[in-house]
Amino acid sequence: AQRLLTLAAVIGRQFDLPLLRAAAGPDAEAVDGSLREWLSRRLVRGVSSAYDFSHDKIRSVVYHATGAAQRRLHLRVGEAMEGLYIAQPEAVCAQLAYHYERADSRNKALIYLPMAAARAASVYANQEALNYYDRALALLEKDDSRRWEILLRRMQVLHLTGQYDEARAAGWQVVEATQDSAGAQWVAAQAANELSAIYRASHDYDDARAWGERARQLAACSEDPAAQARAKQSLAEVERARGNF
Repeated sequence: AQRLLTLAAVIGRQFDLPLLRAAAGPDAEAVDGSLREWLSRRLVRGVSSAYDFSHDKIRSVVYHATGAAQRRLHLRVGEAMEGLYIAQPEAVCAQLAYHYERADSRNKALIYLPMAAARAASVYANQEALNYYDRALALLEKDDSRRWEILLRRMQVLHLTGQYDEARAAGWQVVEATQDSAGAQWVAAQAANELSAIYRASHDYDDARAWGERARQLAACSEDPAAQARAKQSLAEVERARGNF
């Protein structure tokens, strides 16, 4: 029962039985009996279709007693959750990101952190999205090629929230890093398009047009029809903003 209580604490303040059983492995058969004991001792309580630790302090004490096993247990929980949600990992991507970060499973965390960021951005939880992107970037070396698409997505959120200076700095960094890389020029083209839009929003039409033209050139090099269409649209929007219909 104590091992399972520890595992429940690793899952989080709230846990459900399918996940606890999946993570418990050979101890899965003991879950129901352990749960009855926890309920009788008022360590946990039922909440809708899940269970909740009765107090944060109870979970905290149990969780921090895991010591060196903490990373291993987070990995078990992450893998169990992946198995349960194999058809729709986006539904639990934030939780998966958390468990894999805690497990020091960097590559797995880098799958789910950007997914969680995109999901947050899709419902305009922009600060939450930026936090996920920052956590992903913190896991990457400065020269890791995975940085650039994540930095591009972060730039797009910064643009959306009006943080133009920071968005521009991110955009310049992305273009500089990817413009000469054959497999990443589409990223450079998107960043240049974002820069064009940011300058256009600031009524700096000369720079907006210059970045739109840069996006067009990069899109042509990338041989990506969608990127080329976006670059043309970007240039057209600059001319429209100038009154050149």
